[in-house]
Amino acid sequence: MPMNTAQDSAQALRYVWVEILVECPKCGDPVPVNGLETNVVCDNCNHEFPVSTETWQTLLSHPDNAYNTLAYGEQSTTSMWGSATKVTYGLMSQPTCPTCHAALPPDHTQVGTQGSISCPSCGATIPTFPAPDWLTALLPSCRQVYGIDPPRDGKATTKVKLDEDAAKPIAMVCPQCGAGLTFTSAEQRLVPCTYCGAEVYLPDAIWKRLHPVKIKSRWFFRFEGPSKTSVTKQQRKARARAEEWAEQDKRLEALAAEPPPKEATSNWLLQVFIACVIIIAIVLVLFSFLSK
Repeated sequence: MPMNTAQDSAQALRYVWVEILVECPKCGDPVPVNGLETNVVCDNCNHEFPVSTETWQTLLSHPDNAYNTLAYGEQSTTSMWGSATKVTYGLMSQPTCPTCHAALPPDHTQVGTQGSISCPSCGATIPTFPAPDWLTALLPSCRQVYGIDPPRDGKATTKVKLDEDAAKPIAMVCPQCGAGLTFTSAEQRLVPCTYCGAEVYLPDAIWKRLHPVKIKSRWFFRFEGPSKTSVTKQQRKARARAEEWAEQDKRLEALAAEPPPKEATSNWLLQVFIACVIIIAIVLVLFSFLSK
């Protein structure tokens, strides 16, 4: 298992980038989670499903513990709940730009404050904010979040970038009457024809052109100190040692309270009896010798 210099310290400082994909429970499509959202919307079927704080703890437990498993620059992918959720993460010694991956200035926004960082390479603006209270309660080592906007009411905080083509209206013919129709991104998936009144369902190609799907983005965290997993393991070892010592003390107390073994008592009496016999024999020998 690779080890870094920073890993030798209980107060290890590290940055971890993450990319998260969850499976829509309704249609099964992969849905990117590009922020600390408690509600995620599937771009394919428009189904909205919750992401609980306990789920976030599970999702980020591996990145939190990355300094125990990865070397700087390495990455790993873990699957959860079968293959329904995939979390890809990597360990960094300093923050980087989520867009071009260039190293960010060392004097970036102060930890514990909300602001933004300007990438010196591509000019991208990277938002940053302190880890929310609910997240630090689950992962005490998490200090700062980068690359996404602060969550608002649990809704998505990242914006889908629209290109120039997506902003232009798209024309198609009504399949019922053949009239020319024009659609924009403001339209619903099922719209009425303005000429014959027929319900026109926008094909996937047109719908996705007007509503580009959200793609997986890279965002990252600043962690300080041992991960929750490491702390839990240390606590378990300490409890195990304490229980072992307590059990040993009980055994010693039990041994001290036990009476001497009967065999030892019998051996002592036998030794006294033999000594008395020897003394009596010596006395008799001397008496008989003196009497002559």
